Amino acid sequence: MPPMGYVYHIPHKTGIADDYFSTRWFVNEYAARTGRLCKGVKEIAELAATEPVAKKLFEDFGHSLGIFMSPLVNTFEAGCLVIGGNISGAYQLFGSAFEKAMKDQNAEVKIVISELMESAAMVGSARLLDDGFWKEVEPLTPKI
Repeated sequence: MPPMGYVYHIPHKTGIADDYFSTRWFVNEYAARTGRLCKGVKEIAELAATEPVAKKLFEDFGHSLGIFMSPLVNTFEAGCLVIGGNISGAYQLFGSAFEKAMKDQNAEVKIVISELMESAAMVGSARLLDDGFWKEVEPLTPKI
């Protein structure tokens, strides 16, 4: 696993992971495929129910993410992979393709969707920096 667990900077395809697993990728890729601009992933996710291009975009994202994460999961020998952040709210759109790509790469791991979503980073920071605050919020955090 890279130092501090960061993977955004790891080379992927013709760039780095952050170029392919970010809001920027969704917005730019949707525009490239349709010629239309969207404000963000949430708008594209809403279109996925009725628009095949938007649906395919999420499937392609899931496949690519699975290919990217597989060697990391295998090297780290992870027992669980937590999907968090706002993208976790769209897991139903990319999860099948992601799980299939992981399985195809022999990276079988339990996948858990974070209940904390984008708040997870703040709770984690509190845990690292303020033991008193952590004692207050720990009972509020879901147990895996």
